[in-house]
Amino acid sequence: MEGEGRVMGVNEGDGKRLPTLDEVSLAYVAWVLERCDGDKKRAAEALGVSLKTVYSKLARLHEIGLESVASRVGVFGGD
Repeated sequence: MEGEGRVMGVNEGDGKRLPTLDEVSLAYVAWVLERCDGDKKRAAEALGVSLKTVYSKLARLHEIGLESVASRVGVFGGD
């Protein structure tokens, strides 16, 4: 698949890049995990996904870097 393993996106026209669905999904998983105080099982239940999916998303976050995802998506800006 084109772009696999890389973070991609589309420019808005003002030079800012829109986040990809993958980035938004990863940032949301991280946000929910933070709200669950790091409890992966609780986060999986809250997200309605398997624990395996949470671990998979966390591996992807580690691969591309949480900070880069969070800054592009803006999920961690406030409560």
